[in-house]
Amino acid sequence: MPTTITKTIGVGKDYASISAWLAGANSTYPSGLVAADVIWKGVLYKEGAGTNGEWSITSDISITTICDATRYLWLTAAPGASFTNNANKLTNALRYNNANGVSVLSTVTGLGVFKTDSVANNQKLLITGIQFSGSGTAYFAYFSNGSITLDSCILEYANVASYGAFNAVDSLIRITASSSGCCNQWSGAVNSLRNCTIIGTGSSATAVVIGNYAPTGQIIKNNAIFGFSAIRIDGNNKLDTTNSNYNATDLASFGWTATGNLVSKTFANQFQSITGGSEDFRVKAGADLINAGVRDQTYTNDVDIVGSARSLTTPTIGAWEYASSYQARITWAEAQYQTAGVVTPTDYSSPMSRGIFRGIERGVA
Repeated sequence: MPTTITKTIGVGKDYASISAWLAGANSTYPSGLVAADVIWKGVLYKEGAGTNGEWSITSDISITTICDATRYLWLTAAPGASFTNNANKLTNALRYNNANGVSVLSTVTGLGVFKTDSVANNQKLLITGIQFSGSGTAYFAYFSNGSITLDSCILEYANVASYGAFNAVDSLIRITASSSGCCNQWSGAVNSLRNCTIIGTGSSATAVVIGNYAPTGQIIKNNAIFGFSAIRIDGNNKLDTTNSNYNATDLASFGWTATGNLVSKTFANQFQSITGGSEDFRVKAGADLINAGVRDQTYTNDVDIVGSARSLTTPTIGAWEYASSYQARITWAEAQYQTAGVVTPTDYSSPMSRGIFRGIERGVA
């Protein structure tokens, strides 16, 4: 079992920036994380120099640390500082907002914000609970080898990933370009998009979900993909069509046929607001997405983008689980934990929290 080495990032913390933390992995373990048998975890505080503690990335960050599937780089929000545990997380508009939690703004114009040019090493970066926005032209991720994975993040970028494995679970991905927006592109390990809300800018935006050199077995599952002119698969025969199911779109076709896929659904009927400048991608009452998904607990732990419990039988398609009276009971209990400064039940991080959460879930607490 790898040892998790936790370092803080912020004012007066272990590292002053994300790039310094990543460089610290190399200086601390020059032979890589695999040889050291560790996970290098960075905890990012809401202490950037921008508005509401927003962080700024102005130049690309190269990643060269040797990793593997169980020993990797992990960047996450500080306890209580993520949009996922904001006190008003159920009523906050679901979009990038630096007031709601740890956030990072990029103005990078190179190849990628997070990138690696090394084909000899297997870099792996996991990011959880952080908001990212990009005003530059760079891809969010440009990996020659390895992969980048988002879990419960908000990402608003012109282009998301190129040339490497990009994976996303329970995340909002908003493509802000008017041309092709790459969601899952090119090569690398088996990529997947699961339980994500993926939004385009309209008539001229194309979602490239699988690129030319991707390996076979790509999975696109339980995603709400709206606002694009087309969904494009460049890598012929790369998609696992059997398991790329229970997705929804406003387009007439996904380009593949699978169980549970919904097409020709009205964009505006799915979300609280799709109006430019005031978007809110929480699912609204009466949406076609509600109860239209399939359980995918291996990747999602049966919770949505803000930690609310998903239906165990017919979850909502996309990143946001539509609230029900069942969820309201869980959320009330979660709020009591947060107020008391105790780990929330949906974190499943202790036997006590797991037991109490399951008791509430079954209606006996």
